[in-house]
Amino acid sequence: MANARDAGEMFDPDFDLAVRRHRLLAAIERAAETGIAETVSG
Repeated sequence: MANARDAGEMFDPDFDLAVRRHRLLAAIERAAETGIAETVSG
């Protein structure tokens, strides 16, 4: 996404990207609450 932006190209995010971002944010929240590093796949 950042590469497309930097190159001035169009970027069309899809549902799968949204799911991956949601999982990443959830892992960040869990890590912040527990102090334990989280692993995110995908």
